[in-house]
Amino acid sequence: MANEKNFYDLDELREEVFQNKISKAHIYNLCGRGDIPTVRIGRRLLVPSWYVQKLLHGPEEGEQEQSFATTAARLKSV
Repeated sequence: MANEKNFYDLDELREEVFQNKISKAHIYNLCGRGDIPTVRIGRRLLVPSWYVQKLLHGPEEGEQEQSFATTAARLKSV
């Protein structure tokens, strides 16, 4: 059984997806606006791994969601 990650915290998202090129405050703003889906557990905001994979590898063929396309367009302008 593989030890797969289900969620990423915002620091991991910032490192792996954005290579620390945007501030943590900007990531919090994106989460607050709903551009990045999050789950709150206690005081922590976590991003689902499926969303991180979409940011890293793009959507599956024929699976372009509106929210993903909108987020990707906004993030490219950063």
